[in-house]
Amino acid sequence: MPTKHSIFLSIIMFLVVGSISYFYFSSGFGKDGSNAPLTTVKNAAGEEEVVDTAPKTEECPLNGELFSKARKQLWETRRPLGVAIENHLEARPQSGLSKADVVYEAVAEGGITRFLAMFYCQDAKPIGPVRSARIYFLKLLQGYGNSPLYAHVGGANTPGPADALGEIRDIGWDGYNDMNQFAVPFPYYYRDYERLPDRATEHDVFLNSEAVGVCKK
Repeated sequence: MPTKHSIFLSIIMFLVVGSISYFYFSSGFGKDGSNAPLTTVKNAAGEEEVVDTAPKTEECPLNGELFSKARKQLWETRRPLGVAIENHLEARPQSGLSKADVVYEAVAEGGITRFLAMFYCQDAKPIGPVRSARIYFLKLLQGYGNSPLYAHVGGANTPGPADALGEIRDIGWDGYNDMNQFAVPFPYYYRDYERLPDRATEHDVFLNSEAVGVCKK
């Protein structure tokens, strides 16, 4: 037969559990996962990436992939970011392409292609190797409105059909949209010196999308 002491403890436990449950559900946690934290983990390559286990209910406007409400709250504060990524044999394996929302590929020169990787709904850390600007990628970026960012390492600046830096100035993107590595300091861009002993230096510049504060609207 239950004693007065055991009955008292049962009542206390019931009140405690009830209070915790009320706080949990009334605060929004446990309903649809919209307030669930985004956890940073290291993948098999040793690179940090964000893992989101909340219900995927929100469409990325760039490709329709579903993400959580917590992730949507992040991308709604951002601007689309396009990154020029090398595809030379010495540039492989590239980093960040699998996390891009959209990836374009175009022939640059010598039959070697380059990528324009668009980041908006996801982060990647790192992204690269980052290479120089191209006019055809600028044309693609203009399809993302007036405020996308273009991350690149320099580019042609002499008059002619390949004058990418001149095109950036002509369309008025040299201030608000341009993320030329020569104008943006560390830690947004950095060199991966582990590649330097056996690779050309143009294949060693990387970008950290999570560190780019100017991605904010």
